[in-house]
Amino acid sequence: MIIKRVMAAICTLLFCFIPLTCPAENEDLFQLSCGQSERLEYRCTLPDGGLILTGADDPFEPGKDACAKVMCLNADRTIRWEYTDFNRNGYTAAELATVLPDGTIAVVFEDYPEKIFVKFFTPEGKLARKKMNLKPKRGETGQVYALAPSFFMVFDSVDRGPDGYFGYDYETVLYNWSGRETARYNGLIVRDGYGFLVSESDALVTYGKEELFGGHAKIMRLDETNGSILWETEPDYQLPGADQAELIHIVQAEDGGYIGWLREGRPSVDGLSSEYSYFLVRFDADGRLLWAKNSESLNCNGSVMNLCTYNGKIVMECGEADDESWSKGSPLRFLWMDLDGNETGTVELSLKPEDFWMMQDSLPENDGIYRFPWIGINQLIPMADGVWAFATFYIAEKEEAGQGIGLPLEKSEIVMIRIPEI
Repeated sequence: MIIKRVMAAICTLLFCFIPLTCPAENEDLFQLSCGQSERLEYRCTLPDGGLILTGADDPFEPGKDACAKVMCLNADRTIRWEYTDFNRNGYTAAELATVLPDGTIAVVFEDYPEKIFVKFFTPEGKLARKKMNLKPKRGETGQVYALAPSFFMVFDSVDRGPDGYFGYDYETVLYNWSGRETARYNGLIVRDGYGFLVSESDALVTYGKEELFGGHAKIMRLDETNGSILWETEPDYQLPGADQAELIHIVQAEDGGYIGWLREGRPSVDGLSSEYSYFLVRFDADGRLLWAKNSESLNCNGSVMNLCTYNGKIVMECGEADDESWSKGSPLRFLWMDLDGNETGTVELSLKPEDFWMMQDSLPENDGIYRFPWIGINQLIPMADGVWAFATFYIAEKEEAGQGIGLPLEKSEIVMIRIPEI
């Protein structure tokens, strides 16, 4: 078997087309960084099934700056092209990305807050048109929150009080790709509320909650051309005595609906704090709540983790209570369900820590710090050949008697893991 890995060559060119492969024994593991000092995040899927990753080459050395990087993968996860700034323009990271209707790829490059630009690329990785300056105007502090095929979104704090006090009030602004403002409304992403945007969709669907402290959860669709409300849903509380709720980590399903997590809180017995419960929820394409299942009833340790839909099913990551469980031989676990919320089975994926490039020379240090391999799944990505977990493999650190663990970025590796389907 071959694990295909890609390493960016440090060269004088902006584009490098030199993929490297390293022999290994597990076809379900695809290692992208091969021990290089890279930070990458999955951003979007191209129409042909390829992936766009953005981040930075980061030497993690004093006096040496990171430089912005974009990596485009083919549908089989081999490299298609790379773009690295190599500090010639002063960009320290590439961030958000989307694919425009004509196939152009838009990517935010920044050295925040001094420089924030969108660069445009052809599907082949060549610069497509003049870059767009998104740096806030003098006196503004707006931040670019999201890119979508027909709009991009910026939010800003709003002065609602005396002496320039900003408090918790926000304003969200929509722009088209000509740079023209098309809508402005009160609220942090959610109109008259607080929350997030469903990513990888041209539909402007936001979710979160109606109030910052207390109140119901909310999901709504807005018209991306003028910000008007097309539909909105505030689900009833699922628990007796609940006085606060919010939707978190909502993704679009293959049928056009939405799945994710609902968190509800109610006063604790002593009345001094709140206790929380989580529900897996599914909405149809018009925002109607179809069902809600308490996480405690799922065969997934009651964990609230990453999820997506694939081939008419839901797949979700199952967490482990012990930070070191995987390093001690416990498999990665994933729960499969149908779209009605019925469990179809759990799969276990055993990966050997010694298969990872970072294990070659990272653990033998003897400096009083306890080190062990740890893997964190950032996102589940549906692809043509199955669901893949985009993850980071770390050499985690902690003191023998310390609390929690440290995850040094300079001791990490970006990987993709295939999840068997049930």
